[in-house]
Amino acid sequence: MNGPAVRGSMVTARWRLVLVGLGTVLLFSSLCIALPLSNHEVAGGGPGLSVELLASARTGLSPATLPVPVGNGPEGATFDSSNQDVYVDNAGTDNVSVISGVTDSVVRSIPVGAAPDGIAFDSANNDLYVGDANSNNVTVIDGATNAVVGSIAVGSGPRVGAFDSSNRYVYVTNHDSNNVTVINGATDAVVGAIPVGGLPDGIAYDSAAKRLFVADEGTNNLTVINAKNDKVVGSVPVGDAPRLVAYDRASGDLFVANTLSNNVTVVNGTSDRVVTSVPVGKYPQGVAYDSSNRYVYVTDRDSDSVTVINGSNATVVTTVAVGTHPDGITFDSSNRDVYVVNHVSNTVTVISGKTEKVLSPAGALRFADLGIELPAWGRPSP
Repeated sequence: MNGPAVRGSMVTARWRLVLVGLGTVLLFSSLCIALPLSNHEVAGGGPGLSVELLASARTGLSPATLPVPVGNGPEGATFDSSNQDVYVDNAGTDNVSVISGVTDSVVRSIPVGAAPDGIAFDSANNDLYVGDANSNNVTVIDGATNAVVGSIAVGSGPRVGAFDSSNRYVYVTNHDSNNVTVINGATDAVVGAIPVGGLPDGIAYDSAAKRLFVADEGTNNLTVINAKNDKVVGSVPVGDAPRLVAYDRASGDLFVANTLSNNVTVVNGTSDRVVTSVPVGKYPQGVAYDSSNRYVYVTDRDSDSVTVINGSNATVVTTVAVGTHPDGITFDSSNRDVYVVNHVSNTVTVISGKTEKVLSPAGALRFADLGIELPAWGRPSP
């Protein structure tokens, strides 16, 4: 006698469950629509939708548009590990754009000297040293306040710098005077100049052996400097017109981008001998290194791409399309993102070092970061 009533109540219960489920989906969907899209790895850099919560909702910071627009003619970049900011020098507008590594948004623009073309980071006091190529000086920026705190006269056409944490010396290559200026980072006073090869550009530092390696673009070699006494101790022939160089601490190898050879020379930093060369795209410029997996990232200016090299076996892993004429590049060790400076596009492309894919609009706090496991249907595509 109660059969129809029981069946009716069961149907009602099922509909209630369906309605609750639909309500949850609608609520969840409204959150996704109401909040801006977050960082999501998308092959080729196209837009993608992922199930994520935004850091902007948590911190109040505004999410960015990617690629990140910066000043005109950006050249180089460096990462400040103390505040997770990325600093990009803009040669066309004589300033430095400060990008938050949390939101991938520009948070400050800092006026510097004429045609800035390289930045070094002093991890001891969080200062940044910007080589102003056309005013022959180095602008010093306090990374804590992003204020200019000094200007140092150096050689002609200063480019890129390296930092020695043991004595707080900063080494700046002077492209047009064929030497390296040595600055005491504690006093910001010039303490010496080291003659090197022709048209020095990139520089890398081996902190274990206390040796510096300078890429001499005009003489196609690496000049080796003993940082204990700032004396030249050797020279290694590489490819044509070497630009920037990265050091692999795990193996002691150096990776030198040769712009006119369209390859990367691998040099053993202990024996100062060439190990091999790796073909890359056209007119390679910048080099960055990820110590977590020993991957090396090389900007291919005339191919509008970044070549990813496995540093453990010197083989190409993949190639990533970026903006127009990529130049400088830097690695964010806090989240393993790679920041690529596009000289003609006036933008910075962000690549995830976890997936080797370009990121779409930024500022995300993923559910995984909160320890929430989504069901299979709700997970973003890899």
